[in-house]
Amino acid sequence: MPEPDGPRKTVIVTGASRGVGLAIAERLAAADYRIVAIARAEGELAAARQRLAGIGSVPKMLYGRGNDLRRHGLFPELLRKASPAMRA
Repeated sequence: MPEPDGPRKTVIVTGASRGVGLAIAERLAAADYRIVAIARAEGELAAARQRLAGIGSVPKMLYGRGNDLRRHGLFPELLRKASPAMRA
């Protein structure tokens, strides 16, 4: 968890719209991490955003197409889009 007087850390959570990914994102939000959440289901990701905003800061959300970011060549694109949020 972040240091009390240290910089706020940013994490990327894949599968953040449900299950284990959402549980991890919830725990990190409660610990005041900045979250870049990635998921395949856009509607579920929007619901997760509302849920996480109630716990901590509003996460940056990225919607991924397909089921394997490496196979579809999307991981570099998502990482590029997440970079500004990681510096904020």
